[in-house]
Amino acid sequence: MGAKKIVLLLLTVVVFGAMVKLGFWQLDRGQQKQQIEQQLQQWQQAQPVDIATALSQSQDITGKKIAVTVSPIMNGSISVSTVYWDNQTWQGKVGYLVFQPVQMLDSRLETASTIALLELGFVAVGAEREQLPQVASVVQEQRIEGRLYRRQDNPMSEGLMLEEMPSSSAIRIQNLALESLAQHWQRAMLPYVIQPLSDLKLNDNKGGQVSEQLPHPWTPVPLSAQRHYGYAVQWFSMALVLLMLVVRFVFRSYRARNHDALKPMP
Repeated sequence: MGAKKIVLLLLTVVVFGAMVKLGFWQLDRGQQKQQIEQQLQQWQQAQPVDIATALSQSQDITGKKIAVTVSPIMNGSISVSTVYWDNQTWQGKVGYLVFQPVQMLDSRLETASTIALLELGFVAVGAEREQLPQVASVVQEQRIEGRLYRRQDNPMSEGLMLEEMPSSSAIRIQNLALESLAQHWQRAMLPYVIQPLSDLKLNDNKGGQVSEQLPHPWTPVPLSAQRHYGYAVQWFSMALVLLMLVVRFVFRSYRARNHDALKPMP
């Protein structure tokens, strides 16, 4: 067997093995996502619990419903009033998910006034990138119902990629890295975002009450279990096609050699 054929055979084996491995990896991810989706469905039907009870569980509590009293931060320990998470989409629009740092008032928490990010909602980007769209905020203590979530780290970029906006108390971030944000503020912080399920009592920058609520996109699982299973089928199908091509090539080479061997000598 020539050197080129040996190299081609080794390359084929490597590619075939990689396709099969990726197929099994997608199957494993699909099973994990299926368990997450089942848990989310159970929590969707459950009643809200207090924040201390939710945090006492050892598992990931994304989707857990909570009832909590929140208050705007009045003591000036955090100078940021709003956090804009960049490059978000909703119904074909590009914009920001906007959050407000608030205090959670619960005596059973280790720190009675732990900071949390409260999701104010999605807002489309304006005509000028340097000009952030204005949103109404929480200015009074209130009891709300919500659900918790957090996002996985982006493998393509690390950290907050925080950008302080000039002449504004807002910041813009590229990743929802809550641990990094807590380190930046040097404050104890809830490792989940609170997405409200009840209407918030909001006021605009002039102090007037606002009744309109911003939309709150809910995508706790970016890729569903079915999508992962579909990708697994694609990888296994490609591996099968490659195997069939190799078998066909070997069979035709074998027939050609036998045909040449049966030819009468001149």
